Amino acid sequence: MMQRAKARDYYDVWRLVRDHKWKLETIRSSVVKKCQETEVSFNPSLIFDEARLKEIKKFWAIALSRLTRPLPDVEFVIAELQSELDFLKPDEDQRQKPNT
Repeated sequence: MMQRAKARDYYDVWRLVRDHKWKLETIRSSVVKKCQETEVSFNPSLIFDEARLKEIKKFWAIALSRLTRPLPDVEFVIAELQSELDFLKPDEDQRQKPNT
């Protein structure tokens, strides 16, 4: 989801997070490792970038209506993902760099 913004990716991650109990550190380390292997910057803010979300919303029904019924509301899915993936954001301490 940091590399590309596709409705199917958002849906798949939403289902995985919703339907399974995962250890948060396992998810975080897996995401970091995947980014390193694919040479993509680990930047969780990209997941909910407004331009990306606009594209997701635009193609939600087109991309998923043949694959899943009932089709979940895109706004609901995005809200749940924002809540569930909040732990990927760096801690406040990690964001602030010392002025030395």
